[in-house]
Amino acid sequence: MLTVKRIPLKRVSAKKAAWNRKYSLAKQTRMLLTPCCARCGYRRATQGHHPKGHAGANIMEFILLCHSCHAWIHENPNAAREEGLLA
Repeated sequence: MLTVKRIPLKRVSAKKAAWNRKYSLAKQTRMLLTPCCARCGYRRATQGHHPKGHAGANIMEFILLCHSCHAWIHENPNAAREEGLLA
């Protein structure tokens, strides 16, 4: 039998944990205020999409999308750029 060495997960710093809570609260609040997908307008928004990426202050700049529209953006980056959904 093969023995697998288990590596413990890295702990999240207090600063990162506070940032994660702030982001999660912002996302949940926006989902309550804007329940529909920003692209199709009729499916329930379940995912946050960052058109400008995740780096730095851009993390708080996101739009809410349904799963189908979010997948479409990443499968069709050129068309998504034309619609202004990717930087």
